[in-house]
Amino acid sequence: MTDLRGWRLPEGHLMPDAVVAFVDGELSATAHQRAAAHLSRCGFCALETYTQQQARMAVRAAEAPCAPAGLLDRL
Repeated sequence: MTDLRGWRLPEGHLMPDAVVAFVDGELSATAHQRAAAHLSRCGFCALETYTQQQARMAVRAAEAPCAPAGLLDRL
């Protein structure tokens, strides 16, 4: 029986936290090379990585939210 993890995907796919770490540049050199090799042959994980990259860029481009005046006083 295949062990299902993360998004209930077979073990052959990258875990969601590995995709995020790959996009954020937080993997060791060896783990990054393994992930990059996997992404070159796995369309599903490549799409998940692309989606994560787009989300990261959107968050970085967004303006910081402004709290209404007096909010801290009401807390």
